[in-house]
Amino acid sequence: MGVGQDLLNVPFPQMIFSMAQAIAKGQLALDKSSIETLKVLAKTEFDWIPEITEVLFPKPIKMTGAQGLGSNIPPVTGVGVELQEPQPVKLTLLQAGINPTFYQFTDSIIEVKMSISSQTSSENSLDVPLTCRLRQTSSLGPRPSALTSTITRRTSTPTPLRGLVCCGRN
Repeated sequence: MGVGQDLLNVPFPQMIFSMAQAIAKGQLALDKSSIETLKVLAKTEFDWIPEITEVLFPKPIKMTGAQGLGSNIPPVTGVGVELQEPQPVKLTLLQAGINPTFYQFTDSIIEVKMSISSQTSSENSLDVPLTCRLRQTSSLGPRPSALTSTITRRTSTPTPLRGLVCCGRN
């Protein structure tokens, strides 16, 4: 199997589909949580007082003089403060401007790291018939002998390839 076939065997469409399903499930869970928060904010009421009014009016203060100065001291202008009773207004937290946060996935990345290696192997055989005559001195005379030899050479060369990275964006 070649490097090209190894790359074609990577289930990239399946990985994209699985990532999209996981994002959809995650987004749905986030949305449900935000909707639950929205319901709580829409039901929780409080008394809101839109304004507080204080009315100022003149309130003269009559001064008394020290002994011996007489009673010809004019009154001093004073100020009285009257608080007008505020009317509270019922509001929900949502009406008051508190909003839930709705999150959204904007960027998704798939990283695929592969390590592909290739190994080449070869085998060579060589059959060499070898006939030789040996002379032996015996009472029976010289005897011919035949020998056969096989030479086998095996080599194996690993060929490592660099790791590959494929990226997909959603």
